[in-house]
Amino acid sequence: MGEKQRQLSFNWRYQPVVNTPDALLLTYIKEHPVSPVKEMMLQALRAFWLPLACLKSGNYSKEELELVGLEAVHALEKQADYLRFQLKLPIKTTSGWVDQRRGDSWGLQSPKEVGEEKAHFQEQPEALTVTQLVEVAGEGTFDDRCF
Repeated sequence: MGEKQRQLSFNWRYQPVVNTPDALLLTYIKEHPVSPVKEMMLQALRAFWLPLACLKSGNYSKEELELVGLEAVHALEKQADYLRFQLKLPIKTTSGWVDQRRGDSWGLQSPKEVGEEKAHFQEQPEALTVTQLVEVAGEGTFDDRCF
């Protein structure tokens, strides 16, 4: 019979004031239709902090740290892409920025560098081209089961 693994106990209690961004966030996580609360919170924490915890522990090889770091960066980039898509924010591609609402591209400048005239978006949604989607999403597959 195998040895029972020791468990670390971690309890967190937070009661945000109603009608604040923190209350809205925690309500969203609690009521998410697909993912359980614990998994949503751990997925975000792992992507944001796990590589640094592994580094500080001193228990990981250079190769293991690199893998954990790359997986975290990939998870964060996927979330950034998801936010850009959902909020219709400009997308940075290898050739510049793409305004999802208008389909414009404006070179290698950021939206702030372009000026106010391009920063105000028109409300005409246009789909991205396949090439633009591939540039945003990247090619290949990624195993994010560790998050």
